[in-house]
Parts: sequence; structure tokens; C-alpha cells
Amino acid sequence: MSSEVIFIVSQSQGTYFRYVKEFYTIDASRYPIILIHVYPVNPTFEQIDRLYEELEAILDDTTGGYVAITEAPNHFVGSEARVRLGQLAKNFYQKYKDREVGSILVAKSTITKIMLQTIQLLFRPYSQRQVIVDSLDEAMQIAKERLTKASSAKNS
Repeated sequence: MSSEVIFIVSQSQGTYFRYVKEFYTIDASRYPIILIHVYPVNPTFEQIDRLYEELEAILDDTTGGYVAITEAPNHFVGSEARVRLGQLAKNFYQKYKDREVGSILVAKSTITKIMLQTIQLLFRPYSQRQVIVDSLDEAMQIAKERLTKASSAKNS
């Protein structure tokens, strides 16, 4: 389900650079928790579209609530890509709003957190279940708590 990630290492004047050719990987092996790792590249529209197509395929093949955890890079995405991400995210959240238990963004950089908080304000009308945290461990704990709470509420 997840894309293949290709790392390219090159040497220039004694300095090594690592390039990531792919934009993301998705791990749905812990469903209803979906882990999305975003790499520090400026994505193409095709890569962004493929991300949401894969997420939709996962949700179309499953039932019940889910929590998406996205590990964000300390990297700014170009404006055209941000607009495309925003459009597809809005459509995605509207389509699956009845199944979304939570959306957790993992951001380790203060600058990234500020950027995500600004974006979060734009999404509040579409998803009121988003939080930003510092670590994957914290995100997993919150995801499990939210899923337990949602399950308990459903069974009451």
C-alpha cells in the first residue's frame, strides 16, 4: 500500500547529500491507526494525488473509525503544492468525517508547528479533531486513547 522510498546519496566536494525521491509512505498495518510519514521533498501534484488515492483505498477497504498520524518534516512545501494538499485534504475530511476519530500531526520543529497551527485554523471547519504533538510516542498514546473512548461511546 505504501510507496517505495528511494534514497539517493551523492558526493560533491567531499560532502554527502541525501535526496528522497518519494513524498510519503503509509503504514496501515496497525489499522485503525494509519501512520503517514512525509519526507522533506517538494511534492508534485501526481505524488499528492497518489497520497490521497492510497488513503481513500485504505478507508474504502475498511470499516469503522480511524486515527491518522502524520509525521511532518521540518521542510516547507511550495505554495502550489500547499494549495493542492489543502484542496485534497478538505475533500478527504469531508468525505470521511463520520469515520475520523482523530488526526494527529507530529512536528518536532517550532517553525513547523507554527506553520501547521496556521494551516490547522483553515481546516477547523472540516476537522475539529486535529492536534499537533512533539513525538510519535505521544501521538500513538493519544490515538489509542481516542479510539478507546470512541469505542466506549459507540457501545454505550
